[in-house]
Amino acid sequence: MLINVKLKVNVFMGNIIKEINKLSLPVVILIAGIILGGFYFASQVNKQKSIERQQQIELEQKKEAREALNNCISNAESNYRDHWRRECKSLGLLSKDCIELLDMTYDEYEKKSPRQNVEGVDLRVLDYYKKRDECSCRLPSYNADSVNETLRENKDECFKKYPQK
Repeated sequence: MLINVKLKVNVFMGNIIKEINKLSLPVVILIAGIILGGFYFASQVNKQKSIERQQQIELEQKKEAREALNNCISNAESNYRDHWRRECKSLGLLSKDCIELLDMTYDEYEKKSPRQNVEGVDLRVLDYYKKRDECSCRLPSYNADSVNETLRENKDECFKKYPQK
């Protein structure tokens, strides 16, 4: 009887082992699939983040290039206005007041001019730049052409120095 019980236990254990063996391959495949899928998913997420970082860097570089170009053009236009005024001054086409105004900084103008308040806002800065803009003249064409050509060359140089894609 003891042998019978041992035999039944061995048969029972053998059946369990056979069932485990039958299930082990699908379980191993399932676990391997989950692990490989996890690695694949993680690599795709990493790849997407890398692409997004690269796009962000490119956008920042384009923005910086646009800002640099805009600053360069702004400087070229400011130099143009100063050049035009110098030509006007050298030809004696500006009034004494304009010459004095163009030769002073805003700080000097502020000290010299009375405060102009409208609703608590000091309008001297607006007045300063308005008066400076009014201090100009009509240059003879040979002078105007030269000043305009310098502006065009300076702007062209900006576009060469800061090309836009």
